[in-house]
Amino acid sequence: MYKVITISRQYGAGGGTIGHYLEDRLCMEYLDKAIILRAANEAQVSVESAVKMDENVPFNFGFAQSLFDFYNKPLNEKLFAAQTQVIKKFGEKGNCIIVGRNANTILKEYDNSLHIFLCDIRK
Repeated sequence: MYKVITISRQYGAGGGTIGHYLEDRLCMEYLDKAIILRAANEAQVSVESAVKMDENVPFNFGFAQSLFDFYNKPLNEKLFAAQTQVIKKFGEKGNCIIVGRNANTILKEYDNSLHIFLCDIRK
């Protein structure tokens, strides 16, 4: 049996619904935006900032900020690095379903993982 299931999805394809269904059926921990909260804590970024960055990060955010900040990584890079570490910790622990958050790429080398992509064929 798989220790980790990642679900990548197209908007409206029901990734969250299917993830919760599998959570109940397989008795696995379900993770999606909860990862942002853990990552924000580890990156020492406010939850409000982390949620805002997750919802909409301008394409020039990191570049513009890094021009004036030579000693610290831009917040979005810190948050992504922290989110990656949180996902890897869950991947090592296993027994979880991770929806989104680029988990399929982050955990591509992990054994006993199943990576699913859902799309809405009605579109």
